[in-house]
Amino acid sequence: MASVLIADDHAMVRAGLRRWLEQDPAVDTIGEAVSGTETLERLRDSPWDVVVLDINMPDRSGIDILVHIRTGYPQTRVLVISAFSEKQYAIYALRAGAAGYLAKDQAPEDFMRAIHSLLAGRRFVSATLADMLVGALDVPADQSTARRRR
Repeated sequence: MASVLIADDHAMVRAGLRRWLEQDPAVDTIGEAVSGTETLERLRDSPWDVVVLDINMPDRSGIDILVHIRTGYPQTRVLVISAFSEKQYAIYALRAGAAGYLAKDQAPEDFMRAIHSLLAGRRFVSATLADMLVGALDVPADQSTARRRR
């Protein structure tokens, strides 16, 4: 059985995600945290298989929390969720160690697919983000390298 911690400062978001997770027989423990500080406290108190982490937390940057989780709790997989577009933050979150990224405007079924991917040890990106990543491969390598140097 799996444990999932929902770290989001919006009660309605937490309630909605919890409702979907409660319907899944693979998930037996669901926790909630409303701030970065509380998220890290919950991690210290007990192990979590997956943390669903809002990138925009009230007291700390979601990326800061993500980096802390990756270094202090390497077995915990992190799914970053955000109201911000994938183009803005997804690559940054994935490079910082997120196992997946999902925009909050995606369907609940996509959320559950992401949870199951992370629980299976895989990474998750939406179809939109996958297309964006593959599209980046169309840029010739010499142009890509030149962009990074700027």
